[in-house]
Amino acid sequence: MLICASPQFVYLEMPKCGSTAVREFILRNYRVQQRDRHGNRIPKPNQSYFTFGNCRNPYTRAVSLWWGLVGEGPPGMTNWVPKLPRRMPWQDFLAWYLGDRTYPPPHTVDQSKFLIRTTAILRMEHLSDDFAALPFVQAPVELPPTNIHSSTGRAPPPMSELYDQDTADWVYRSLQADFEFLGYERDSWKGIHHER
Repeated sequence: MLICASPQFVYLEMPKCGSTAVREFILRNYRVQQRDRHGNRIPKPNQSYFTFGNCRNPYTRAVSLWWGLVGEGPPGMTNWVPKLPRRMPWQDFLAWYLGDRTYPPPHTVDQSKFLIRTTAILRMEHLSDDFAALPFVQAPVELPPTNIHSSTGRAPPPMSELYDQDTADWVYRSLQADFEFLGYERDSWKGIHHER
């Protein structure tokens, strides 16, 4: 979480949704106080501030989580989920990720729950444009590039190899609140290309 007193805003860093790109831009261009990086409990004195976060299509976010945590991400990524094996197959990861959602690890929390108190939500699919439209931004913005895993520069397998109708239905049913809250279509997996 980044808190700025002038202009008054709070940025909630939703993991695996382009938050590193937004964070880097804010840190370079605004004087901010850094709090719990992926927390969303806004301190009382700042609760009236303009609050925004970022989101991502739940289908591509699931892929990004898998690729970053147990696919091709750096070894340190699994520190907060020590039981996940490296190179875990996609379907096995989904069984873990979409399983018991009562107390999800920080990076896997539902977007709809994390972003519930925001004034605005930036979509990863057009992050720079959405950021530039925020009321305190005065000029066009070009955020650093986002990709599936910036430390390796390698993209995961194509969506057509990861999703079929059954897999997409499974993700949709498990994350339906995110799809509805954020306005992503149930069949949006069909036309997705990885964000780079």
